[in-house]
Amino acid sequence: MLTLIFTYLQVMPVFLDFLFPLGQQWFPQDLYYSGFRYEVRLTEYDKSPGIAKLNRSGRNFQLCYGLKSAEIANSGVPQEWSVRHSALHLYFDISTGYANWVLVKGNDLLRKRLEDLQVLTPFAKRVAHELCGRPSEPKASTGKVSESFAASLRTHLLFCDWSAENWRWYLNFLDDQLQESTRHWTSIILESSPAPRVTKPPTVHRKLTGLESTHTQAIADATTMNKNKQTTTNKSSQTQVSSPTHSPPPPPLSIGGDIGNSHGFTPSDPSEAYEQISYDDVQKIESLREKTGSVLLHLEMNVDITQELEDFYENLIKDPDF
Repeated sequence: MLTLIFTYLQVMPVFLDFLFPLGQQWFPQDLYYSGFRYEVRLTEYDKSPGIAKLNRSGRNFQLCYGLKSAEIANSGVPQEWSVRHSALHLYFDISTGYANWVLVKGNDLLRKRLEDLQVLTPFAKRVAHELCGRPSEPKASTGKVSESFAASLRTHLLFCDWSAENWRWYLNFLDDQLQESTRHWTSIILESSPAPRVTKPPTVHRKLTGLESTHTQAIADATTMNKNKQTTTNKSSQTQVSSPTHSPPPPPLSIGGDIGNSHGFTPSDPSEAYEQISYDDVQKIESLREKTGSVLLHLEMNVDITQELEDFYENLIKDPDF
């Protein structure tokens, strides 16, 4: 059925590359594939075969591209986010103003936005009817080409606006997950390492001679008499001057104590905190790191594609055959 539809609509074969990353998958494939492809046939010698009954003159341009955005995957608790893909194809005939759109996405979000016709012009309403699978209004097909072209630009803008949504809230979600996994680690107060012990050198004993023994004994007697004199002087001075009293030092401040205690351990005891660090926490942090890095890649790809889309239309309107 898809082959029949794409053959009837004359969809570019390269558009299939944007469909392969879509669909249910056990593991993500072509997660970072994206791009912008186009085909322009405006001259008389390069135009495709015309079909008058289908409003196809042969002078047309086709383009396709893929965009990504962050969306909430479920409405329950805990909340989960995922990066959603979309693929878009446009066939536009510059002689008749006929526009044919193909939009592929995993849910009905963009379709519901296109069905909101209150803010759309009549020609944009016709585009929305075609995208949503409804028959076009008969009078709308005879409108001016310039107005139909402007309506296609507004439809592009709708998709570009969708691709710029929710990235801030997705990053906040990842940051909350990271803080929840690492907050109790960063509140641990690490103890300072004890000073290294200084070992005394071994004492060497040797036998003294007669003269050395007499000289050493005289020095020891003199040292003992000096110590006795100092002790007597200190005792007499203590009876006259009382030693000042000192208040005990204040207890040390605990940094992050409330946060640590809220997780069931005392931050000042790192040994107990290390026992609560599991391999599952390390795996979760690594997964969050990969998701955060993928956000940057998705944003860069979206910026590049929207820039290529802008450059394409700027060059198109400058073409003398347009």
